[in-house]
Amino acid sequence: MESESLNLGNAIAAQFYERYGDVQAFAINPVFAENDKKKMQEALNQYSTLYGIYDIILYVDMNGNFIASNSLSPKGKEINNQLLKNENYAKEKWFQNVLMKKFTEDSEKTFQGTYFEGPSEDPIVSKVFGDHAYTTSFSAPVYNKSKKMIGIITNRANFSYLEDELKLVHKKLTKQGYPQADISLIDANGFIISEYDPSFNSSTEFKRDFNILNKYNFFERNPVQKDIFSKKTIGISYANSPRKNYDYIGGYALIDSPKWIPSIGWTVLIHSNVDSFFSQIHRLKYNFIMTILALGLLSILIGFFIINTISNKFINISEHLKISAAKTFSTANNIAISSETVANATNDQTDAMQQSVSAMSEISSMITQTVEHVKDCSIFASTVQDKTDKGNLIMDKLTNSMESIQNANTDLQNMPNIITEVANKTSIINEIVFKTQLLSINASIEAARAGQQGKGFSVVAEEVGNLALTSGSAAKEIQILLQDSHNQVSRIIDITSKKIVDAQSVSLEAAKEFVTISQEIQSINERLKGITQATKEQQIGVQQVVKAMSKMDQATKQNNTSAYEAKQLAKELKNEGMIVEKIMKAIQVLILGNIKFTSKKAKETQLIDNLSESWEEERPHENKEVENIANSNAEVNKLIASIEKSAAKPHNEEYEKCELNADHISFKENKKL
Repeated sequence: MESESLNLGNAIAAQFYERYGDVQAFAINPVFAENDKKKMQEALNQYSTLYGIYDIILYVDMNGNFIASNSLSPKGKEINNQLLKNENYAKEKWFQNVLMKKFTEDSEKTFQGTYFEGPSEDPIVSKVFGDHAYTTSFSAPVYNKSKKMIGIITNRANFSYLEDELKLVHKKLTKQGYPQADISLIDANGFIISEYDPSFNSSTEFKRDFNILNKYNFFERNPVQKDIFSKKTIGISYANSPRKNYDYIGGYALIDSPKWIPSIGWTVLIHSNVDSFFSQIHRLKYNFIMTILALGLLSILIGFFIINTISNKFINISEHLKISAAKTFSTANNIAISSETVANATNDQTDAMQQSVSAMSEISSMITQTVEHVKDCSIFASTVQDKTDKGNLIMDKLTNSMESIQNANTDLQNMPNIITEVANKTSIINEIVFKTQLLSINASIEAARAGQQGKGFSVVAEEVGNLALTSGSAAKEIQILLQDSHNQVSRIIDITSKKIVDAQSVSLEAAKEFVTISQEIQSINERLKGITQATKEQQIGVQQVVKAMSKMDQATKQNNTSAYEAKQLAKELKNEGMIVEKIMKAIQVLILGNIKFTSKKAKETQLIDNLSESWEEERPHENKEVENIANSNAEVNKLIASIEKSAAKPHNEEYEKCELNADHISFKENKKL
């Protein structure tokens, strides 16, 4: 009941979520902005018949005056909506709250823009339908294209859309064995706003008791329950009902869902008469007892079947015991042969190892001699390294001197060309100066002849003469520069001569050092000859080691193969031993149950166990030990024969006439069973 209360709350929340959004969807219809009353009525009729929930969908202006409503009922029948046209709704609670934008909201759950009123007797719907109307209302503003409020629309939803959810839950409870369960919906103040009472409602029709709805306060009549409901949002309720005068037990759940606004505060309560509730428990108890008895009878039948099956399996176990014993002895014999092979391979491996040790000793002495030669070579190599470093420094000096000589030669090659070009330029300047002076003199003569008109030309001739003198001075300076250039070339030649002398000296020193290097290299070559000889001897020794290691490798491979076979045989022997042990234990359980041997047979079995343990501890290494184990096997065979012989005789009073044969076991009489 607690679980069904929670499920019913979620179903109510889902219906509420849909109705909350419907009115906002209706409000955005463009017919309201067009102010065409006929189209408005047609649109509202479509909404009413399509959804089948809204008895009246009313649209009023900003003053509360009627504009339009549906003229068809949810079932498509004509209704007298003319009764609503002359009414003013400005004083209605839903109108005032929407006008002031006081909506029923929860911003965290995106509930915004709709005003909700809980279930009550609706005078608007009652006036049109002429009967008690029980509805919830959802109201929202209507805006034009400029986002200006132009009216208010209200959907008057018949409460049957939630009462149907109560009916569905009651049908489910009836199928589960609780036909007398009551379902109540309680608001935040404790008033019952909906109730499904099986004693009052038929199975086909939901009847409303308006003497109870919104009038009977559950918390005032049950103050203890009010305290319980306030502490937990979901739980179990047990109390006395003053209205119905009986004790009840049930579950409750405060509606809390992502599709619900918690501030509304509705609670679902499902409860049942205690006597009716526990009568179902008694029926379940009776069914449980009958089921246990049936299972007990079935268990007895299965037990008899298992006993017969075990008797048949006992014969198969005896056969497996004989086969496993034979395999065990065969495996033991194979292990002995493999052990002998391992011993022979080990002897060959020992001889090969001795040859390897001798060869390795010779290699050790040769390696010592090689190390001494290598040390001498290292000393000579150090000396050669020093000489080589010194030769490198000398060669560096030689390289630098040759670079200086190269640069000086380049300068000497360029200087004659430069001097030649300068001399050519100087001769041209001298010719220009000479010709300019002649022209200046001629010009002065002509200017003098011209008299007054030639004065200006005389000045020009004078300036030209001055330029000629300047050019002559420049020519003299150039001659000085040429002289300096000549002197510079002479110095370069002197420097080049000195560098050449230095280069020759350095080359001689380098030659001497490289002669010394050559001599040291010859010494190194002689030492290397000794290393080469030692290496040859070492190679001979390595070949001997290879031959010895080859023999040892062959012996090792044979040894590994034999060891692997021995391992596999030992594992097989162990497995067979375990199988034999399990078979023996199975025989003991089948024959004696959990009772231990106390007869001569128990002593013989213990003796076999001791021999098995000695077999695990002692591993055959020589042929003599193998013979000892064979003798032990013979003793085991004798003990097994004696066990088979004694098994045919009665061991105690509780297991008389128990006959053990080689092929099968049959129980002629078993008093214990």
